[in-house]
Amino acid sequence: MKAEELKEYILKVDIIDFLKYTGNKIIFSDDGVKAYCPFHAEGKDETLIIDKINKKVACEWCEFEGNIAEYITKLFKFQNGGAVEYIHKYFESKKPKEKHTIINMNKHEIELMIEDRLYLITQFNLRRLHDFNMTIKLQSSDKFCIAEVNLTKARSREEFVRQAKDLLFISEDIIRDDLMTIMEAIEKLQRETIRKIDEERESNKKVFTMTESEENKAIELLTTKDIFNDDLLKDMERLGYVGDELGKMILYLAGTSRILNKPISVLSVANSSAGKSFAQDMILSLFPDDEVFIHTRITPKSLSHYKLYELMNKIFCIDELVGIEEEGAALVRSFMSRGKLSSAYPVIDRLTGKIETVYKEVIGPAAFFTSTTHEEAIDDETRNRFLILPVDESAEQTLRVMKSLIYQNTREGIITGREKEFIQRKYKVIQKALRKLSVVIPDDLSKYITFNNERISFKRKFNYYLSMIYSIALHRQFQKKIYTDKDKSGKEYNFIYVTKNDIISANDIITKLFGKTLGELNPVNEKCLRDIENYCKKHSEGTDLKYTDVLFTRKDIRDMHGWEHRPLRRAFEQLHEMEYIVRSFGKDRARFYYKLNIDNDSLNLGVKLNVWYPGK
Repeated sequence: MKAEELKEYILKVDIIDFLKYTGNKIIFSDDGVKAYCPFHAEGKDETLIIDKINKKVACEWCEFEGNIAEYITKLFKFQNGGAVEYIHKYFESKKPKEKHTIINMNKHEIELMIEDRLYLITQFNLRRLHDFNMTIKLQSSDKFCIAEVNLTKARSREEFVRQAKDLLFISEDIIRDDLMTIMEAIEKLQRETIRKIDEERESNKKVFTMTESEENKAIELLTTKDIFNDDLLKDMERLGYVGDELGKMILYLAGTSRILNKPISVLSVANSSAGKSFAQDMILSLFPDDEVFIHTRITPKSLSHYKLYELMNKIFCIDELVGIEEEGAALVRSFMSRGKLSSAYPVIDRLTGKIETVYKEVIGPAAFFTSTTHEEAIDDETRNRFLILPVDESAEQTLRVMKSLIYQNTREGIITGREKEFIQRKYKVIQKALRKLSVVIPDDLSKYITFNNERISFKRKFNYYLSMIYSIALHRQFQKKIYTDKDKSGKEYNFIYVTKNDIISANDIITKLFGKTLGELNPVNEKCLRDIENYCKKHSEGTDLKYTDVLFTRKDIRDMHGWEHRPLRRAFEQLHEMEYIVRSFGKDRARFYYKLNIDNDSLNLGVKLNVWYPGK
C-alpha cells in the first residue's frame, strides 16, 4: 500500500475504537481521554494522551508520540508493511457480518442457511435486478413450508409467514427478518451476476486498434494521395464489389460523414437480389469494427437503451427498412433530426414505493444505413430523412457480377481474395486516423454555392449536398492546413477550409445521383416512366396517333423492357397515383389499359439541377 493510501486509512480510523482493538484500556476523565502506555512500567500507567482530532497518541512519561501506524509498529515490532496489514484487518473486522450462509448454489436452486433454518430457493432470476418473485422452501426437521413468494409484496410475504408459523411453529418476526435477509442476499447475487455479464459483453466487443507504424503509413497515404478517387474503386473491385461506382462513392462518403455534426444517412433502393445488402456489407467492412452497429431488426424501444455516448459518431445499419417497427421508426427519425434521443420512463422506488420519472439520453449523431425493395410503402417522414441511393440493376451490371463470380474461383481470383483482410484493414486504419475537425466554407466560396429552392423537400437534399462537400474535405484533411480558433467561451477548436476541388468532387457525385433534374419520382419509378415513354413512341411511329394516345398494359412494358412482375406493378401503382399515367378502360378481373397523362411532347420529371461549378 502506498503512503497516500495509508494516510487515508489513518484519517478514517476511530482512534479510541482502534486502541480498544489493540487490547488497550480507555480511561475517560475530566482531563480528557487517556489510555495505558504499553512502552513503560508494563503498561500500567494512564499516561497515554489521545488526540482524537489529529489521530495521534503521546505519552507524558516516556515521551512517545506518533500516529496509530507508528504506535502499532512499535507495539508489535512490525516490519515490511505489517502495520498496514494490521490496520486492514481492523477495518475488515468492522464490516457487517453476513446473516446468512450460502451452502450450495447452481442455476436451478440456492441453499441458504440462516442460523439453524435451511431455505431452498428455486425459480429465481439473477439476470434481472430487483426481480424478487421466486419459490421458497423452509425446511425444519422433517417438516417444511413451501410457497411462491414475491418478496416485494407485503401480502405475499405475510402469507408465507403465516404458513411457516402454522406448520413449523416459528416466530413470525423471525420469518419476516429471514425473508428480508433472503431479499438482500438475492439482490447481492443479482448485482454480481449482472456485473459479470457486463464484463463479459465488454470483453467480447470488437475494438479496433492500430499500431503506430500503421497510423503513420495511413497518414502518409492520406497526405500524398486522394484515396477516395485513386484507390477506393480499384480496391472494391478486388474485393468483388464490381461496377456501381456511384454507390461505392456515396456509401463510403456517408460512412466517413459519421464524424460530422450532420452525417449522411443512406437508403438503398432496388429489387430483390439486386445487391443492396452486399454493397452495404462491402463498404461497412472498410470501417473500424467498434464504429459499426449492424442489426437485422430493432424493436421499438431498443434505440433508447444504448449507453449515453455509445452511438456518437458511429454507423448504425439495419439490413432492411422493414426491420424497423413503426414506433422504432419514429425514434430513428427523431435521432436523425435532433442528433440525440431523450426518453423519460417511470420506475417504482423499492424502498418508498413511490413512482419516480427517470430521464435517459443517447447522444449522437450517427449515420444510418438501410435498404428496401418497396420505397413507395415508406412514409414521407422517414423517406425525407434519407439520401435515396438507387442500386445499378442494368443488364450490364448483372453481367459484371456474373463475370466477377467466375473470376473469384479462378487461380488469380483466389490469390486476390486472400488480400481481402489486408485491403479492409488498410481502410479501417485510414478511417481511424481521420480526426474530428470542424469544416468551414471560406467567404469567397460561400456566396457561390447554389442549389434548387423550388420545393420544400429540396432543403434536405441540400443538407446532404453540403454534408457530402464536408465529408470529402474531411477525408482530405491531411492535404490541408489545419487552423485553430476560439469560440466565445475561449475554448480552442481546430478546423479546415473547403476548397474548390471539394465542391467539384461533390458536384460530380450529386449530378450522377440526380441526373440533370431534381424530381419527385424515385429512380425506379422514373425508369419505368422512361420505358413507358419509349414504348409509346415506338408504337406511334408510322401512325396518325400521338405517342401520348398509345394504349399499353403492364405486360406490354414487361415484355419489351424485361421488368419483373412485382416491381413493375408497384411502379405502375405509384405512377397512376401521381397521375403520370391514367387508366383508359378496364374492369376488375380484366386487363387494364393505360396511357400517358402528358400535355406536351416531352416528359418533365423535375426542375433543372442548379449547382455551381467553380471555374465554369
